[in-house]
Amino acid sequence: MALLSRMKNVKKLHFSLLLVLVHVCFAQADYAPFFYDNGPYSSNGNLALFSLTEDTPVGKT
Repeated sequence: MALLSRMKNVKKLHFSLLLVLVHVCFAQADYAPFFYDNGPYSSNGNLALFSLTEDTPVGKT
């Protein structure tokens, strides 16, 4: 019975660590929100380094 209780605690620990890892990964994915591109006619002062609509030729592959 004690072994079963210990296994439940280990499963809870693994699940908690998984949740922490997922939280950290999603926080890192949204690290630089000021580099988002809001389109070619945006006037909000964003800092997009590359805009697909402005920096690529249209109709050429």
